Amino acid sequence: MKGWVYVISNDAMPGLVKVGFSSKDPDLRASELNHTGSPHPYIVDYEVLIEHPRDIEQQAHRKLSEFREGREWFRCTPEFAVSAVQQIVGDGAIVESFKRADRLKAAEIRRQQEEEKENQERAEAGWQEQEQQIRATYEQRLQEVFPEHPAWGYIVAGIVLSFFALSGFGPKLSDGAAAFWSLVAGVVGGLVGKQWYRNYQKTSDGYRAILKQRDEELLSVRSKLVISCPKCDQSLRIPRGKNLMVKCSACRAEFSHQS
Repeated sequence: MKGWVYVISNDAMPGLVKVGFSSKDPDLRASELNHTGSPHPYIVDYEVLIEHPRDIEQQAHRKLSEFREGREWFRCTPEFAVSAVQQIVGDGAIVESFKRADRLKAAEIRRQQEEEKENQERAEAGWQEQEQQIRATYEQRLQEVFPEHPAWGYIVAGIVLSFFALSGFGPKLSDGAAAFWSLVAGVVGGLVGKQWYRNYQKTSDGYRAILKQRDEELLSVRSKLVISCPKCDQSLRIPRGKNLMVKCSACRAEFSHQS
């Protein structure tokens, strides 16, 4: 079913926009809102005719959720809301009209958001690669410090101990019976003993200390952001979540960055 997704604003509510959908002309929807007693008229900033408008509207609402002021109203510019709708619509627009929203501003916002998304994806890929390297390094270190011995060694030891125990303290058994029960007890006891010793290793202070170092390194990966100097393309690591003045260690250029 075709319908419209629109962005509406009202000068009586600066900084707020309404993102909705309608099966009829958005201007008619705006005129209906004008009967709600607002001192200024509701104006359609942008409209797009598409298939499944309600689905598009709901996706746009989720995309703008951090700016939601109430129901269909969001605290952002019309161009910001238009950019969110356009990213969801993609090439699916049948008719698109910029009535009061600035087409160029919306395009620039969309470009910046797409660039930020690409940078985030590259950063995520870099973090995952670093995390895999850290995990592999510490896994190798754990194997070196706390090697996991093959099960056959435990089983052989279990068989030997079981045979001597049955021979010395058990009931009188034939050699064949003693060998059979020694084999059974040795296999079971060896596997249990292997698992017990491995669990014992993992609860030791040394094992936990290595895991703590690994977790601290993993945490540090996410607390730093790798960016490129805009002048010389040198890779730089900066704290995340801060607006910083960054000075490149290679070319000494200074620039601001919001991480």
